[in-house]
Amino acid sequence: MDNFNLKKYLAEGRLFEEKEPIIRAKEYWQDAEYLQDLKNDGLEDIVEWILTNWTGDMPASEFFETWNGFMEVTQTEGGDSDIVNSMLEWHIQKGYMTVDDAVEATKIYWGGNIDDEDLENYRTNFENL
Repeated sequence: MDNFNLKKYLAEGRLFEEKEPIIRAKEYWQDAEYLQDLKNDGLEDIVEWILTNWTGDMPASEFFETWNGFMEVTQTEGGDSDIVNSMLEWHIQKGYMTVDDAVEATKIYWGGNIDDEDLENYRTNFENL
């Protein structure tokens, strides 16, 4: 502790460093029995993609960077925001995220292309779970 420099610590912003919301994608898909349903439907390639790319807890930005790959392998067009919303609701219900975390993850998902009114609608939805 002799080498601790408070001015440097404060200048680096570590005192108020905000942590990015964590997505537990693999656990969500397992809990939702989605993986087993995919296997039952003969869609092992999608299961393999999930298990390969979503191996544990991931910062939201890292998770959403892989999202387009998931959409490609599932050949899903549209409706993906409903899946993300459902996943964020699950995180809140499990106690893994606060409403504020889910709103922040929503902003990350939309990449800043969401207006305040829509974001407030998401917040209201999350608060009413």
